[in-house]
Amino acid sequence: MKSSPQIYDLLKKIEAYAADLGGVFSAADLANLIGARSKLAAARIINRCVKGGFLTRVQRGIYVTSAFDLQRLAMRLAPDCYISMDSALARHGLIGTVPERSVSAIHVGRRRRISTDQGMLFIYSIAPEMYFGFESAEFGVRMADPEKAFIDLLYFYTKAARFVIDPLSEVAVDKLDKRKVERYLRRYNNPRFIAFVKGLLHEKP
Repeated sequence: MKSSPQIYDLLKKIEAYAADLGGVFSAADLANLIGARSKLAAARIINRCVKGGFLTRVQRGIYVTSAFDLQRLAMRLAPDCYISMDSALARHGLIGTVPERSVSAIHVGRRRRISTDQGMLFIYSIAPEMYFGFESAEFGVRMADPEKAFIDLLYFYTKAARFVIDPLSEVAVDKLDKRKVERYLRRYNNPRFIAFVKGLLHEKP
């Protein structure tokens, strides 16, 4: 597709802002960059960029460039989510296998599974009382601390979720703050799950 001056100008602006936004743009972001007179005019230019392969539409109102950050996309699709489980454990250096082609996130909302050119995005649903144990990391991405990531991993493992690692043997449990894990477990109203986690936490080599 031949680029019009408007599209060429938009692509230059996208390139300039892609690093700051992780290659993830909302329709509002793009409309501001375009500076079109109306939403309809902006939508037409965005659609032409999608048809030309310059942008990919992930869902209504969310677009990505050819190289984008899956974690930043998770935050756009589920603004209240935090990165956890194998993704967070890899970030904290507690697993040897790094899930480069997938990201696991958690929020209080519906469960979603999204396939992209950069890999899979798994957004799991959790009860409000289990929504804790994270802090903002680089670029405002919420990241679970190692202890909460470990508990989340085991929680969804018991719910039949499967990961690129074996939750029962491939986590460096000795690097966890065991007192913090046990403190977190007090917020779970499930004696069997609590006993399961503690059994792995204090298992002798």
